[in-house]
Amino acid sequence: MQYRVEYSPEFLRDLDEIWVYIYQEYQNPDAAERITNGIVDTTEILLTFPYSGRVVYLPGGMDSGYRILVFEGYVISYRVFQDVVQVTRAVSSLQDYMRVLFPWIRRSGKDDDDQSS
Repeated sequence: MQYRVEYSPEFLRDLDEIWVYIYQEYQNPDAAERITNGIVDTTEILLTFPYSGRVVYLPGGMDSGYRILVFEGYVISYRVFQDVVQVTRAVSSLQDYMRVLFPWIRRSGKDDDDQSS
């Protein structure tokens, strides 16, 4: 079965921001182009294998409905709906991608320690 891949406005904005960051930080438009094209190319596997990415679990072990792929330090999130794959975000693996995808989830750990001070 062939699936259709759709890109969310947030994903497209993420790609633009990644391109600008690499271009400005490293003054390297070729690297910016290679990385952003590589992120999009990575999503092409979803046309045929939409369940190939790793499942994202919420705290407590519940399936979030999202899956992720990784390309050179960037986490690509997506959801599958029947024959459509919606690619939702692309964020640096240095970021807390769970916080980006689920900003309403309170995470235990360092942030809790900071708030109690």
